[in-house]
Amino acid sequence: MLINPAFVFIFVWSLSLFLYTRYYSNIFLPLSDFTLNYLVAANVSVILSWLLFVVISGRLYLRKIVPAELVQFSLHARIKIKMLLYFGIFLFLLEVVYFRDLPILAVFGLGVITYQDFGIPSLHGFLNAIVLSLSMYSLYNYLRTNRKIYILYYLLTLLVPIVGMNRGGLTSMLVQSFFVILVFRGLSFRLLIKLMVFFVLFVFIFAWFGENRTLGLGEQVYDVFNISDNFPEWLPKGTIWVYMYLTSSLNNIENVINSYSLLNFEPYKAMFGLIPSFIRDALDQPVKVDLVLSAFNVSSFMPNYLSAFGVIGSLFFYFLASLFPMYIFYAYAKRRSLVHGFVLVILLHSIALSVFSDFFAIQVYVFQMLLQFVIFLRIKGF
Repeated sequence: MLINPAFVFIFVWSLSLFLYTRYYSNIFLPLSDFTLNYLVAANVSVILSWLLFVVISGRLYLRKIVPAELVQFSLHARIKIKMLLYFGIFLFLLEVVYFRDLPILAVFGLGVITYQDFGIPSLHGFLNAIVLSLSMYSLYNYLRTNRKIYILYYLLTLLVPIVGMNRGGLTSMLVQSFFVILVFRGLSFRLLIKLMVFFVLFVFIFAWFGENRTLGLGEQVYDVFNISDNFPEWLPKGTIWVYMYLTSSLNNIENVINSYSLLNFEPYKAMFGLIPSFIRDALDQPVKVDLVLSAFNVSSFMPNYLSAFGVIGSLFFYFLASLFPMYIFYAYAKRRSLVHGFVLVILLHSIALSVFSDFFAIQVYVFQMLLQFVIFLRIKGF
């Protein structure tokens, strides 16, 4: 049940809604009935896609779904993963040589480039897809063999978003790691305790990234949160970073929900993010969200589809779009294949982070999914 895409969607959006209604920031708008009804309808659309598969397959798959044994990657897959590793190292070194700097150096006063300026367009996205994939494989092999060398490989992949001060990349890697464990091993009480401890550590790391990416503002950066009196005094101040990123999207949706038509059909708006960045940067942005505060530019995955299909049309689109992750989930539940397992991890990650942005239409994660098919499926001549 924990890896059912529909349940993950319902959980993260219910959590975001619950946290939002705590109103720990004074910048949050009161949630209207129209917005609340839309969010409920979006959840219903996703549930309906699952129910369709229940009817077709006759299976609910509510119990834990993990392989009886974690299999070793085939020789064919291992060769391609090694090629992927070498290509990833080449791309990373190419970027370092090209920019002659790393964003993390600016934290220590040794460099000037920011995380926003680092990375060769399009190639950087492919590099991120490679690093994320290698991270998944390292963790999987650790779960399979319990050999500490794979933890070392995993930690090395974590260094890439850290030296690039890429908080989004680090978050994606950690969320995907969580789902690698859920998909291939399952959740135990002992593991749950470890994850809770790790989450507390992640909150502090997330806050450190936020404070040190803002030109040395440090503690002053907290002024922009406009923290309300509702914020619990016993919580560490750094938790407000995670809270704001989990909830600000609802604030921005509330701010613009009434500007969308009920029905529309401009699908290119939903697919704009898949255009290579060197072309996309020369075009006008078709979807613009009127942010409540520019510092919090998270607006979830919804504005792209609200703009492309309208309020009612977007709900129908959510139903159709949910069919793909549900198909992958049911295929994995039936076959326990590596390709379906890793693609499911990526999709669950995108669903879990859908309260932040539209990860379904970001090149990095599309590249990453395609890589799984290239690595684990036998393609004639490759």
